[in-house]
Amino acid sequence: MRNPERKHLDYFPTILNTPPSFMMIDAFDRIRRLGRPDGIGAIGLLLGRVYAGIGERDRALEVWIEAEAGFRKIDRRKEADQVAELIRKLGGR
Repeated sequence: MRNPERKHLDYFPTILNTPPSFMMIDAFDRIRRLGRPDGIGAIGLLLGRVYAGIGERDRALEVWIEAEAGFRKIDRRKEADQVAELIRKLGGR
């Protein structure tokens, strides 16, 4: 039996049943299509860490390269340098 207090959650079954990493992949894809460098940087930094954490080196590098470019585009040097260091540590440069 459904909990009547959670009835409003039935409208969002896909989101609620999706692992956070899949939601992050989807968010990154959407923000790329919108061309938002701030979001590309922020989400890319996190998504790259997820990929690196599960051993997906090439995907992590690909995402981090885009994230670094996004941060540089909006003149967020500190964050861009942070991502550049992660790329370097993973052997991308």
